[in-house]
Amino acid sequence: MLEQTRIKLRDLIKFVDKEPGFTDVFTNFEDELGEANTEHRLVKSDANMAEYRKRVQRFINEHKDHLTIRRLRNNEPISRADAKALEEILFSEDGPITKEEYEAAYGEQPLGLLVRSTVGLSRKAAKEAFAEFLSGAPLHPDQITFLDQVVDYLVKNGTMEPKAMFDTPFTHINDEGLSGLFDDDESARVVRLVRRVNKNADVRVSDENTQRDISA
Repeated sequence: MLEQTRIKLRDLIKFVDKEPGFTDVFTNFEDELGEANTEHRLVKSDANMAEYRKRVQRFINEHKDHLTIRRLRNNEPISRADAKALEEILFSEDGPITKEEYEAAYGEQPLGLLVRSTVGLSRKAAKEAFAEFLSGAPLHPDQITFLDQVVDYLVKNGTMEPKAMFDTPFTHINDEGLSGLFDDDESARVVRLVRRVNKNADVRVSDENTQRDISA
């Protein structure tokens, strides 16, 4: 890189205005090769398994009609059986990745959350998640705009960490984000709604809810 820069600069030097009192200086250096020492790896290995991730995301997008993927996109809670059905085709011989490769690339991330982050959330499902809240007490335009931004975020990303509502772009309307536009009770309700959307994609949480419903 330095050598390329030197060569390019030499072609530009001729355009520099000469100042009085300066003379040209010519150099002729010859490098000497010494003993080989420590090898430096300039290109690091891909710790994030980028190729594995691309294959998985491509597979998910090609199988959007799979029942489990449809449920995740429509914000319907999934069970362990749903996730198992998805794993069977993802980790099959014809699938894009083995289970070991998946764990190496994504760690313990539940498959439901990964799928949701890839396909996003349908706009209809995202709006329905906040329908009851919107139909309650009258909201002023800034509050409605804020909730529309939350919906847009969920449509694109599938899930949302509640803390995101206190950062850009959610602070463009009010510097304090969610808490600057809603009172404490309203803010808590919005956070609960967002967490509910997230839970519907997390098979571990869904299973706990299913067991609770059965016990009740």
